[in-house]
Amino acid sequence: MQGDVVAHQVELTDPLSLGQTPQIRQQPDALGLLEDALPVRIQRLRQGEDAPVVAMRDALLECHKSRQRFEAHRHPERHDERILPLPEEVVGREFQKGPAHDRKASNADGRQTWTMTIHSSHPFLPPPEDRNPLRRLRGRMPAPVSIWTSADGARRDGWTISSMLVADGDPGEMVALVNEDADWWDLFRATGVATVNVLARGQDWISEVFARVAPSPGGVFRTGEWTDDAHGPRLVGASAWVSVRLVDADPGHAGWGLLVRATIESIDLADGVEALRHQGGLYA
Repeated sequence: MQGDVVAHQVELTDPLSLGQTPQIRQQPDALGLLEDALPVRIQRLRQGEDAPVVAMRDALLECHKSRQRFEAHRHPERHDERILPLPEEVVGREFQKGPAHDRKASNADGRQTWTMTIHSSHPFLPPPEDRNPLRRLRGRMPAPVSIWTSADGARRDGWTISSMLVADGDPGEMVALVNEDADWWDLFRATGVATVNVLARGQDWISEVFARVAPSPGGVFRTGEWTDDAHGPRLVGASAWVSVRLVDADPGHAGWGLLVRATIESIDLADGVEALRHQGGLYA
């Protein structure tokens, strides 16, 4: 891409109805599916085989606007450090079927055209001196991704936790920073036991659901496949499952979170399943 601003000439006719695409309706991560499909559709567009440019323009921009709103709500600290760029193969090119005189003819037919600009920089990013260094530091450190779950009869709940560590000892312990406003925390305090599901690569959407920043119609346990366990539900396909027992139901704070300790009662590892990690706004 050359320069920071790119002008695109787009035609505002025949918008693509994304909801009519069966794959997108059926997939919980429709946003990722749409992003994956965009380069293919744009290539077909260049060859004159697909929908008008406006469909790709609108889909692409809405896709990235939604992702940025999603990330800003889930992890505000990352927006001190990182934005979601448009794909380089898309930004920096002008997409319009037909030469310039065809676009003028389109205007004569009553179809509206305009020029828009896409900036490679974040228009609302504060200057470096105004950014929170603590949040920037946290955004640079890799973190594990886990979902802690508990159950009491028919009631079950869970919460995504990345601020945690394993303390070696006899018995070993897991230490985590917990949001005291989470409904799951009340359940954990009541039962005293939980299952720590260490997520595997590819389970990032489930992480967002249990952090309550992504939708899951019918409840959070409708996302992913779960089995019952005496300590708490287990996520099928996870990298590891750890059964823990709460040490203190009234822990102190560490920063804004509760510093929760739990003794490890059992560990099950999935052979050959790589754990999910999170760093700088990205799952890997």
